[in-house]
Amino acid sequence: MIDEVLEALKRQPDKHYRMISLEPTNLAMKRYKGYEPVTSQDPEVRGTSLEKFADASGHIKVGNLVLGRVSKEQFAKNRAMVKERTDRKLRSIKRAYQEAGEDVKRKLGKAHSGFKIIHRTED
Repeated sequence: MIDEVLEALKRQPDKHYRMISLEPTNLAMKRYKGYEPVTSQDPEVRGTSLEKFADASGHIKVGNLVLGRVSKEQFAKNRAMVKERTDRKLRSIKRAYQEAGEDVKRKLGKAHSGFKIIHRTED
């Protein structure tokens, strides 16, 4: 069923669609990120097979998921923000690993001055 919903919406090049869990915290986070629920009265839904998925409030719903949309520009901003956050976390992990290696080297003392930390970074 979900595939049928999403397939019918691929014709909208300026929007990004996704199914959103109706759990309150998840729904609030998606609204914060710019998503809005799609209703059966929206032009891209009217007259399509999606109308049969409308609930009493008019939202396109499958199980505990509701169909949401956001502009492609906002979607790109959201993806860029996630990528930046992921990159920051990765840099932090690498830095902590290097610091831990230096700490081990210090604790080993002069007797092990030839100790070399070996790690491989892949970018």
